[in-house]
This record gives sequence, C-alpha cells and structure tokens, in this order.
Amino acid sequence: MAKKLVVAVIQPRELARLESRVQQRMACQVVIDLSRAGVAPMLLAGAMQFQDATLDRLDWYENACELIARCDAVMVLPDWDKFTDSHQLRDFASDCGLRIFERIEDVKVWAEERAGVPV
Repeated sequence: MAKKLVVAVIQPRELARLESRVQQRMACQVVIDLSRAGVAPMLLAGAMQFQDATLDRLDWYENACELIARCDAVMVLPDWDKFTDSHQLRDFASDCGLRIFERIEDVKVWAEERAGVPV
C-alpha cells in the first residue's frame, strides 16, 4: 500500500482560538476537501491548540515547524498573508522544499501526479 501524502494546513496562531468560529469552519471544510482529494490533512491549529495557552510564541513556532517538516506539502487558508505567523510558517515550509498550495484543485492535481493514478 502506498504512503498517503500528508498536507499541513497553516492557520494563523491568532485564529486558532475557539472564538474564531468562521475561520474554524473554513479550516474544517479545507480538511474535508483535502481528505476527498486523497491526501491526509493535518490542521496545525488543531494539533497545536491546547499548547497555545502553555507555550510562548517561539516554542509554539518551533513545534509547528517540526510538524510541517514531517509533511509532504502545505496548504494556506484564505487571507493567510495578513498574519505574521502564517508568513513565518509558509517561509519555513518553502525552505524545507515543500510544495505550497492555496487551492484544493491544485492539491488534487499534485496528488494525482505523485500517485501516478487519478484520485
């Protein structure tokens, strides 16, 4: 069985808090769409949410980078460019040589190319 491609979804730390309902819904929809595209999504905000209260910004960033480094690609949410955290994480992913996507359709094409068969 082929290894499933893992795509990290970058969500700004500022928007990872529970009170940001619109962003949470958008992030959840992206996760569903990525799953339907045949990849394994990892929502960074979800993975890091409970650390947010206990870690300072640098520790949070380092942990997020460790997770990103284990992924095959990264997807940014709409309006990612308005937040410093998103820029830093996107830059880190780029430095790691990861593909960075802004559209689900592009992830589908990439996943098909990597798998060699339609998803």
